[in-house]
Amino acid sequence: MRRDRRWTLLEHLYALNDPLGKHFDLMLEDKLNCRSWRLSEIPMLDGPSVTIIATPSHNLEWLDREYAVLSEGRGIVTRLESGTFIGELPNLEDEYLKIQLNGKTMTGEIEIINSFCRLISIK
Repeated sequence: MRRDRRWTLLEHLYALNDPLGKHFDLMLEDKLNCRSWRLSEIPMLDGPSVTIIATPSHNLEWLDREYAVLSEGRGIVTRLESGTFIGELPNLEDEYLKIQLNGKTMTGEIEIINSFCRLISIK
């Protein structure tokens, strides 16, 4: 029987390559690493879509980190939420994705289409 896989949402501040000075990182456990995306803002349940950009995969250790000061001016990250997810990740990282997130304060179906993401109530 397959266990639910983990996910995390990190707030990323002060990265030198971030013109806004703040973004959010969504990471989903995928075998030996985490599929990762940069969000412009946190999607609100049943709210409008937010911009999302795929980023290189990250190590699984990020699923357990609560706080880190990154080297070389890459900023500070703080975990905002984490939990498990149900559903299958597509084979290609830029394909349509819809999974169920289960967290302490963030629960719903997350849908990623092209460069947009939204969080939908579970029906």
